[in-house]
Amino acid sequence: MQTRIFAGKTVVVLGKFSNYSRERLKSKLIMLGAHIEGNVTRKTDYVIVGDNPGIQADKAGKMGIKIRTEEEFEEMILQE
Repeated sequence: MQTRIFAGKTVVVLGKFSNYSRERLKSKLIMLGAHIEGNVTRKTDYVIVGDNPGIQADKAGKMGIKIRTEEEFEEMILQE
């Protein structure tokens, strides 16, 4: 059984992904324990970015929020 590596973490999903639809990626994150939000705030723990993530990704970077690409996300879940 896979651990819930995102348990208690707030995650925002931005952009277009190669291996997931946005809804499928959000569902996967929820199964891993994440709380999904639509906008980056001070409460955001991670931002998962695909192609063309928009200005919210810039905002997250300026706020020091952990930003992960689709590939980095997949590596994270494989390591657990």
